[in-house]
Amino acid sequence: MTTEALPLVVDLDGTLVRSDTLVENWLRVIRYQPWTVFYTPLWILRGRAWLKNEVARRAELRPEHLPYHEELVAWLREQREAGREIHLATAANTRIAEPIAAHLGLFDRVFASTPDRNLKGAVKAEVLCSEFGRGRFVYAGNDSSDLVVWSESAAAVLVEAPPGVTRRVKGPVEARFSRESNRFRDMLRAMRLYQWVKNLLVFLPLVTSNGLLRASSLADALITFMAFSLLASGVYLVNDLFDLGADRQHPRKRNRPFASGRLPVVWGVIAGPLLMVVGIGTAMRLDPLVGAVLVGYAVMTLAYSAYLKTQPLVDVFTLAMLYTLRIVAGGIAVGEPASIWLLSFSSFFFLSLGFLKRYVEVAQLDPEGDRIHRRGYGRGEEDPLLVMGVASSFAASIVLALYVDSAIAESIYHNPDAVWGFVPLSLFWQMRMWLAAERGFVDDDPITYAAFDWVSALVILAGAGFYMAAVGITP
Repeated sequence: MTTEALPLVVDLDGTLVRSDTLVENWLRVIRYQPWTVFYTPLWILRGRAWLKNEVARRAELRPEHLPYHEELVAWLREQREAGREIHLATAANTRIAEPIAAHLGLFDRVFASTPDRNLKGAVKAEVLCSEFGRGRFVYAGNDSSDLVVWSESAAAVLVEAPPGVTRRVKGPVEARFSRESNRFRDMLRAMRLYQWVKNLLVFLPLVTSNGLLRASSLADALITFMAFSLLASGVYLVNDLFDLGADRQHPRKRNRPFASGRLPVVWGVIAGPLLMVVGIGTAMRLDPLVGAVLVGYAVMTLAYSAYLKTQPLVDVFTLAMLYTLRIVAGGIAVGEPASIWLLSFSSFFFLSLGFLKRYVEVAQLDPEGDRIHRRGYGRGEEDPLLVMGVASSFAASIVLALYVDSAIAESIYHNPDAVWGFVPLSLFWQMRMWLAAERGFVDDDPITYAAFDWVSALVILAGAGFYMAAVGITP
């Protein structure tokens, strides 16, 4: 008898689903019931089976939104159509396994964990041998805990198994499904390294105070930049974990590393808080006050992701404040506190970009939808957002113009008249961003769009030229 004629038993986490349903559901539970994080150690003490049961009964599972291994599912459907028995055997709780099996409609039976039995490793092998007989089934799995099951099976189906696990598999292999993505590259992508460009704002107080040539101050600003960047990347990872369900329903965000299942969610659970701690710790070592600003930034960002972004206007003002906090931290780090002029300009400037971001989201709203998911805006509100955004742009330019004519500017710059060049540049760039958004060129984040925009690069070069003229640097 060939192995293809034997019952096929399939694992769930990491095999059928490119994720860990226990970790995902735990994250979902603590997001909406944060007090349960204190119960988790008590559940663990009672055993993993009890932990899985407590998490499963509190979680709202949406099987249709899980990242299934599509190639494996297609192969299973072929096996099913050929008349083969297919069973699901998973260490996940039965409350999780049963809805997934019902959604896919592929399995004859489901074997899963109960409150008093964790169906994993040797326990799973024992149950399957009792049901089918030793060497009378084929098992599809992916990690080292499946080795004991494979040792009792007639053949193995390897689903994105690591090389170290693959080498330890004894006996025939009926099918292999290899991993196509690079997890290190996916982790860097999840960290949003391109968003670090926003943290260059920490250098702004040094620029406006004409202190770029002070080596010690430049070094402090660079440390603050790295601290903010690590913290921001950690926050992105944490936010992605909490937004898995929403991201999987978004046409573009569903391809993010965690949402797509290319990156294990447990990586984010570890790396996210670690990056945040390292970032804040780095800032604390430089200056406790800078560290305090970063703590405030982290708290505000998490509050924004959890709730504030759902509140109209509050969300945009919060975004503007988050940008401005970078400038505040940079000023403290280099000993040049941001002036009221700089804070006023940045507040209006980033308020405009915040409105622009929401304008783009409303303009790109799905034809079948009336409101943006987890946002406070809906169809038909593009015009108010545009008016408020453009008004903020002009307000920022007016503040900049008044600053240029102030005594402070005359005391800082060698040629203060050259600073006037920033006024038309600033207004031109902001108006062009709004025009690009109206024409549908800005997909999501205006800062990200600007980072790859050649006209924005020319504006930066022109601004650098005006700055060099203002401080008296000649080519």
